[in-house]
Amino acid sequence: MVVNDIGVSENGTKFADMVVEEIRAMGKRAVPNYGSVGSMEGGAAIIKTCVGYFGKIDVLVT
Repeated sequence: MVVNDIGVSENGTKFADMVVEEIRAMGKRAVPNYGSVGSMEGGAAIIKTCVGYFGKIDVLVT
């Protein structure tokens, strides 16, 4: 799973990192992405992260 979020908590921790940590604690595979979906480049970066880490895209939720 690719977790995409550009947000940062008050203590500086990235929200995507927190979610990825929880997923990994359950024994699942996950990777964070911090790009904005507000641009084509950001969307492309999310796809690149997924394909680079997992080799393919099975499901895309927007």
